[in-house]
Amino acid sequence: MVFPEHHLERPAPTADPLLYRMMEDRAHEMLSGGNEDVTGHVRLLLRQWVATSDCSVERTAKAMGMHPRTLNRALAAEGTTFERLRETIRFQEACRLLRNTRMRAGEVAATLGCADASSFTRALRPWAGASPDRWRTAGGGAGEAV
Repeated sequence: MVFPEHHLERPAPTADPLLYRMMEDRAHEMLSGGNEDVTGHVRLLLRQWVATSDCSVERTAKAMGMHPRTLNRALAAEGTTFERLRETIRFQEACRLLRNTRMRAGEVAATLGCADASSFTRALRPWAGASPDRWRTAGGGAGEAV
């Protein structure tokens, strides 16, 4: 589409300046983490980093612009801990990989940063109630509740 440049100077006939300011304020608030709960923001970051070697409270706090102790206090105020969130996200990712791929338990363990397949199996059993192979064979329903 081609049109004269001076048309860009004209206001849109249906524009609402008040609505624009409200939406702009909300966008800035969302980008700065204004009303979003700390737990939700941490979960978002951990989902991005779950398969990396640095999935730490220090990295997460830095990304959120706060000190690790401040982050831990904020999470405690919301009734959780960083470690609990990290393990929950790891479990959810393990379930997703077991359910949607043909990766063996050792490969899933390596992807999630576990030392080996046996430590992964020991970590998964309390969450899923079964070994990775049994969980997968049973249809992976245990991960749905998390």
